[in-house]
Amino acid sequence: MFLCLWTFAFQFLQSTPDDSLIVSTKFGDVRGKVFVTSKGRKVAGFTKIPYAQPPIGKNRFKPPKALKPWKKTLDATETLPLCVQPTLSKPGESEIIGEEDCFLSTGDLVLPGNWGLKDIIFSLKWLQENISSFGGDKNAVTILGNSKGGAAVQLLLYNEPAVNAGLFRNAFSSDGVLDDVGSVFPIKNMTIPSKRLAELLGCPSEPSRALMKCMQTKPFREIVRNQDRVRLNPGVPPRIVTQWGPVEESPLAEDAAVYPDLDNPSFQPTLPWVQGVSLSSGSSYLSSKSMPDETVKPGIELHFNTSVTLATE
Repeated sequence: MFLCLWTFAFQFLQSTPDDSLIVSTKFGDVRGKVFVTSKGRKVAGFTKIPYAQPPIGKNRFKPPKALKPWKKTLDATETLPLCVQPTLSKPGESEIIGEEDCFLSTGDLVLPGNWGLKDIIFSLKWLQENISSFGGDKNAVTILGNSKGGAAVQLLLYNEPAVNAGLFRNAFSSDGVLDDVGSVFPIKNMTIPSKRLAELLGCPSEPSRALMKCMQTKPFREIVRNQDRVRLNPGVPPRIVTQWGPVEESPLAEDAAVYPDLDNPSFQPTLPWVQGVSLSSGSSYLSSKSMPDETVKPGIELHFNTSVTLATE
C-alpha cells in the first residue's frame, strides 16, 4: 500500500548533505532523494510512501485501514513493490511475482469486492491530507490510467462521494472503457467464480463469512496461482487476459466503489475528462502470450468475431 511521488517544488523540501530530502506528513517524516533526468533537471523522488496498512492477515479482503503514525524518519527511497500477479513468459507457463494485494467478491456485504478501487480512493484521500507538504495543490489533482486503469478512471468519475469530496478535479483515460467486457462485472457473475476459487483452495463456499476467514489464511501466491483454474464467468464472452475485475456493489455496502446501473447512472460526472486511444489498443488480447493453455483456443475460435471486436474497439 504505497505511493510514488515526484516533485519539482524544492522550496518546500528540506535538503540534507547526502542529497536526501525530508518531508513531514500527517503520519511522520519521510526521506526521499534527488534524481537527475536525462536532460540534467533535478527531481525530488519519494518512491515508497505507505498510505494504508498492508492488506494482509485479517485485513485481507477488507477496505483499507489508516496508518499508525511512526516516530523515526521513514526511508521512502526504496523501489516500489509490484502488486502480486502472474507473468507469462511462455504460453502455459507462469511465475507469481509481487507482493500481496488480493481481490475477491461474494456479491454481498461480507465481501463486496473492489478492493483495488478502494485502495485508489484511499490513496487519493491521503493525497488531500499530505500533498501540500510536497509542494502540491490538493485542488489540482488529476487522475490518469491506461487500459484497465483507464476503465478505473471512468469508474471513479461515476463515484459520486469521491467526486463530491474533491479527491480529484480532472481525469485522463486511455484505451480502457466501461463498455469493455471485464471492466465491470455484474454481482451474479462474480459470485460463482469466487466460490469456485474458495473450493479449489479447500475453503467453504458459503456462508460468505466462513469463506472469507478461510481465504484470509491462504498464501496469496496460492490464490493467484489457482485463480486461472476458475474459468470465465458464465454468459461473458471469452476474455484472454482477465477473468477478475471491478464488480457492481450493493447500494448498502459501506464506502461502495462501484454502483449498479452504470448503463443509466443517476449521477452524471461534470469534471473535465479526456479519453484517448492508441493505434494498437487491444492487440495484446490476441497475442500468443495471452493464451495460458490450449483449452482457451476453441473458445476464441468459436467467438472469433466477438474477440476481434473487443480487441479493436
